[in-house]
Amino acid sequence: MVNFSKEPMTTDNHSLAIETAHSALGVPVVRLRGALTLRTLYEFKQAALQDMSRPVIVDLTAVPYMDSAGLGALISIYTSSQRTSRGFAMVGLSDRVRTLFQITRVEKLLPIFDTIPEAEVALVRR
Repeated sequence: MVNFSKEPMTTDNHSLAIETAHSALGVPVVRLRGALTLRTLYEFKQAALQDMSRPVIVDLTAVPYMDSAGLGALISIYTSSQRTSRGFAMVGLSDRVRTLFQITRVEKLLPIFDTIPEAEVALVRR
């Protein structure tokens, strides 16, 4: 079980809330609620890159929409994680976000899992 911070960090009124927590196995989890777009990606990148010594799980369960800048931010965090041998995983893709990943052919590049427990097991085994 993951207990998220009670006071999400928000980016003005452009509807992205960012909550951080740790999974049951201690893996940092960044949960997003709202659209991941050019207007909202700065705070997301800050939260996801906060501790480069530990793996990170990005929970996209409550992200209904993502533009190309949001996708670029995820790819940037993934490549940064690869360079520093830091684990990275994503969970909870909506159908719309999954379609974006399929159209752009990044679904085979990025580590995507259905649930946080699946992602954390993969990261801990790494």
